[in-house]
Amino acid sequence: MLNRLQESDIKLLRVFYAVASCNGFTAAEPVLRMQRPNISAAIKKLEERLDLVLCHRGRGGFQMTKEGEVVFQETKRIFNSFDNFVFNLKSLHDDYSGHITLVMMAGLPLSYHLAVSKAVKSTMKKFNDIHVNIQTRLYNEVEHVALSGECHLVLSTYDMVKPESVTFHPVEVTCSGRLYCAPSHPLAKYREGLPSSVNIEDYPAIGISGLSSANYISEDTRMAIQT
Repeated sequence: MLNRLQESDIKLLRVFYAVASCNGFTAAEPVLRMQRPNISAAIKKLEERLDLVLCHRGRGGFQMTKEGEVVFQETKRIFNSFDNFVFNLKSLHDDYSGHITLVMMAGLPLSYHLAVSKAVKSTMKKFNDIHVNIQTRLYNEVEHVALSGECHLVLSTYDMVKPESVTFHPVEVTCSGRLYCAPSHPLAKYREGLPSSVNIEDYPAIGISGLSSANYISEDTRMAIQT
């Protein structure tokens, strides 16, 4: 059982954090820049240190245990505290560095994606030691990650509860997109536009076209994009 956190434990927790965030060993390889056998060995060593089984891996795929979920959430809090400490310390010298985690609601229009791409590129160009981690989450998960402290910024059109612990900033970005639906959908017959008598809210499963997270920023090793 772990009685005191050592530097080697922090390294093992970072491996576990990446594997859990990527939901698998294979997906975590490019993030960690480690091969699967080394990742597996690190997880096994961490489990021995904690005297816990953190995850199951095999033919059934990757799956965290209940104990693993708890360790994952606590690890998030530890690393967020580390990042905030470094970020605040560097800000005293106007030399910002560290990791910024931005969570975007899945399905946002193209204009939002382009605005994020422009802002992230500008930030990373100005500060050479800023690393950006962009994640996409379903609309019903966005509020949870904002309130739990799992990320630094959230971009969403979802009308969240506004607690004092979260600061809201309106994004001055207009958005437009095309509605899409299956050929069998009642609205599919309106190919040239919807008449004024049609109320979209009366119809289920309406989506707005946009880009996948892979199109945010390409060929930048400081980017980590998870979906």
